[in-house]
Amino acid sequence: MATRLQAGTRRGASLLREAASNKTVAIFRVARRTPLPVRRLLAPPLASLSERTSDRRPTSVAWPQLAFIAGWSAGDMAQATTRALRTGTSLEAPERARRGLLALSVAAGLRDVAAEIADSLPDEDWPELELVRIRRAIDSGRYTDAVARGERALARGVRAAQPLVDRARGLLTALEPGWQPRVADLARVSSMQGQVSKGRILHVVAVSLPQRQSGYTLRTQSVASCQIEAGLDAHVLTRAGFPGSEGIHDAPPEEVVDRVPYHRVAPDFTSGGRTDRVIEETVAGALELVERLRPAALQPASNHPQAQVALALRRTLGIPVVYEVRGFWEESWAAHPTHDEDAARRTEHYLLTRAAETAAMQAADRVVTLSETMRSEIIERGCAPDNVVIVPNAVDIERFTPRPRDEALAATLGIETGEPVVGYISSLTAYEGLPYLLRAVATLRRAGRRVRLLLVGDGSEAESLRALGSELGLDEGTLIMPGRVPHDDVLRYYALIDVFVIPRTKHRVAQLVTPLKPYEAMAMERALVVSDVPALREMVIPGETGLTFRAEDADDLTEVLGHLLDDAALRARLGQRGREWVAEERTWTANGRRYRELYESLGVV
Repeated sequence: MATRLQAGTRRGASLLREAASNKTVAIFRVARRTPLPVRRLLAPPLASLSERTSDRRPTSVAWPQLAFIAGWSAGDMAQATTRALRTGTSLEAPERARRGLLALSVAAGLRDVAAEIADSLPDEDWPELELVRIRRAIDSGRYTDAVARGERALARGVRAAQPLVDRARGLLTALEPGWQPRVADLARVSSMQGQVSKGRILHVVAVSLPQRQSGYTLRTQSVASCQIEAGLDAHVLTRAGFPGSEGIHDAPPEEVVDRVPYHRVAPDFTSGGRTDRVIEETVAGALELVERLRPAALQPASNHPQAQVALALRRTLGIPVVYEVRGFWEESWAAHPTHDEDAARRTEHYLLTRAAETAAMQAADRVVTLSETMRSEIIERGCAPDNVVIVPNAVDIERFTPRPRDEALAATLGIETGEPVVGYISSLTAYEGLPYLLRAVATLRRAGRRVRLLLVGDGSEAESLRALGSELGLDEGTLIMPGRVPHDDVLRYYALIDVFVIPRTKHRVAQLVTPLKPYEAMAMERALVVSDVPALREMVIPGETGLTFRAEDADDLTEVLGHLLDDAALRARLGQRGREWVAEERTWTANGRRYRELYESLGVV
C-alpha cells in the first residue's frame, strides 16, 4: 500500500509540474471538484513534497503554486495562506510565481490574501492585478476609486471589470445624499390615497423565513406574529431578488409561515450588483401589492434600502412609515477584522452609509429600536426623542423553557455526564470577543479544571477560532464547534450549557447593539456572564440575573467563570432569577402591546 501511494505521489507530482506553468488555476478548479476522500488521500504527501521543493528552489515559478494547491486540497488553509503570502509578497520571488499565487488566492476566495499580494506587485497593465485592486477598493469602502480604476480597465479592454464598476456605481447612487428611487406609475399610486385597511401593517425586509434562517429573519417573524396577536394585520414584503439570491427559484409568490403572510417582490430579479436598481425594482413591484392590500402603515426594517423603499411609497400614498432600526450596519462593517476601525470610519462607505441611515431615521414618522443605548445613539443623530420607541428583543417564554441536559446529544459531542460546559450560541464574528473566552477556558484547563467549551454557530471567525483553540491546546476535545444547527434543535444545545457567555469587545457596534441570545439563555435558566459594554450591561442586573466581567480581559473572565463553576447554587439562582426577569420584561406578548400603542398613536388602528 505504501509503495503504491509513493508511486501515485510521484506520478501526481510529475503531472502537476508539467501543467504548472500557466494552468495552475485550472488545476486548482479540478482539485476543488475532486471528492474530499480522494483529496485527503493524495494531497498530504503532495503538500509535503511541494513545500520541501519550494523551499529548496526559491526561484521556482511552479512549485510555490503547487504547494498552495496541495495545502488547500489537504485542508491545511493555514499552510496554503502562509505559502501564498510568503512567496506572493516576496520581492525576491519570480514575478510569474507571485502572479500565479495572486490568481490562485482569488480562485480560492482568499480576497484579503490576494489584496496583500496585489499591494506588493508593481503597478502595471495586468488585468488580474487590476481586478483585484478594484475589488480591494470596493471591500475597503472606496467606491469612487473603484469606479475610476474600473473605467481605466474597461478602456484597456478588461471586460471582467464591468460587474465591479456596476456594483460600485450602484452603491454610490443609492448612498448619494438626497437620492430617491423613482415611483413609475404615479397616477396608479395617487388613486390609492385615503383608501387604507385600518390596522394593516406592511413590513419591508431584505430576507425572510423560510428560505433564510438568521436572527434578522426570526425577529421579523416574531414581530409580525406579536402584532397579529395584538389585533394588528401584519404582512411582510421581501426585497426584489429574494429568494432567487439564495439560489431558490421555485418559491411561491406568497406563503404563510405560522400565520404570517409573506409576499415576494420580483423574487428572481438580478440587479447586476446595483443596489439602486434593487431598491427601484422593489418599489415598482410593491405597487401591485400595495394596491391590493391597502396598508395603513409601512414598517421597513434595517438597513437603509428597505427604508428608502418605504419612504418612496409614503411620498405618494401618504401613510406613515415606522423605521425599525435593528443595528448600525456601518459600525458592524467597521468592526470587521480586516479593517482598522478608526480608518474605516473615514471611508466613503462608512460616512455615506451613516448619512443614509440617519436621513432615513429623521424622515420616518417613528423609529423603533431595541434598547436604550441604541435609542440614545438615534437621538444623538437628530431624531426627536418622542419619535424613538424601544421594542426590545424578546423570547417566546413558552418555547424557551428549562429542560434537563440531553445526555445522548452530550455523548455525541464527547461531553461526559456531569462535566461542566461553558457555552455560546450565535454568530462567530470578530466583535463577539470569543478569543477571550477561549483563553479563559484554556487557563481554567491548565489549572486542572474539568470544563468543556461549546461554541454553536458559524461565521467569519470560525476557522481562526479553531486555529486559536489548537494553539491553546483546546483541540483535544475541550473546544467543541458543531457549526450552525437547525433552529428546532437549538433548545437541546442550550440545555447542555451551564454558563452562557457573551464576551463582546469594545468595538463601537458591540457597545451599541443588544443581541437576542442572552434573553434566550436566561429563559432557559442558564447562568449568564456578559462583558461590561453598555449594550450588555443594560440586559442584566449584575449579581441578580447575571454576572459581568471587564471587556477584553481574559483574566477577569477566568476569575468570574471559575467562581461560577465552583458554585452550583449561584448558577441556579442566577438562572432562576434571569428567567423570572425575562418573563416579566422581555416577552413577545408585551411587545405586541407596545406596537399596538405605537400604531394607535399614529391613528393607524
